[in-house]
Amino acid sequence: MRGRMLKTERHNATLILTLDRADKRNALHPGLIAALRAALAQADRDASLAAVVLTGAGPSFCAGLDLSHLLSLDADDQIAYMRAFFGLFQLLYTLQQPVIAAVNGPAMAGGFDLAAACDIRWCAPQAKFAQTEVLLGIGRADGPDRREGRSQVRRAPSGALPRQQRSTDG
Repeated sequence: MRGRMLKTERHNATLILTLDRADKRNALHPGLIAALRAALAQADRDASLAAVVLTGAGPSFCAGLDLSHLLSLDADDQIAYMRAFFGLFQLLYTLQQPVIAAVNGPAMAGGFDLAAACDIRWCAPQAKFAQTEVLLGIGRADGPDRREGRSQVRRAPSGALPRQQRSTDG
């Protein structure tokens, strides 16, 4: 486990959160989930933020849960891990700012769910989506239909997205 798993940058009124575990395809380790939850909670309290962008380092957006770590845990710790993961969705659903998933590559399993929980998904040409857990008979973790009154698509204020996140492909 690396010490820092989440990179945070602020560009004007936009907070960019980068899952920074490229060597593990940005798998959601409990430490990364905790860092994401803390960053989102802080963003929710910051009225000067207009939008939050969530992306992945390297060629992947997110591979979902860190299965090698999950399998190393006892049953109680596995349950705590899953509760923390599902708690992340509640923060995304209730955040006062729109959350934009800048999907830069594969979004698999829980990574698919993470992107789906965001208000807007902005996808690079190499973005791929898969719900691999259905092969095991497990349904998706959660999804946009659970938003209870929150708009499916929200417009970010003009100029809220930093230039390096904008596509030049039209």
